Amino acid sequence: LCKVVGDKNTGHSLGFGFVDFANRQTASAALEKFNGRIVYGQEIRVDWAHTGTGAAGKFINPNQEDISGHYCLFIGNLSSDVEDQMLFDAFAAFGSCSSAKVSRDPETQRVSGYGFVSFRERKDAESAIE
Repeated sequence: LCKVVGDKNTGHSLGFGFVDFANRQTASAALEKFNGRIVYGQEIRVDWAHTGTGAAGKFINPNQEDISGHYCLFIGNLSSDVEDQMLFDAFAAFGSCSSAKVSRDPETQRVSGYGFVSFRERKDAESAIE
């Protein structure tokens, strides 16, 4: 599965996307092969999708657990008034929700319209998608 993230008003690419792989080994190989490669005249950056800190800021992780092996979902089309705790609370109803983060513009701190939610159990992540 592959998804290019677009502006919700214009539909134009926001310059990033996500690719799902069958397993971690294949994903690691793709990361090593493609990170830094020139695609259509532009150097691309390939990294793990996760709900850590970074440009998007801090995230809700109540148990302060290592979430690197959890199942991370991209959540798009978020309202500009959604906060991290609101996102976490909304997805906690699906079971083993471990963290949530609303992405924000690093300069303005405005909600970027998307976020990430992680689950300990794959079945809970799949339930959230359905």
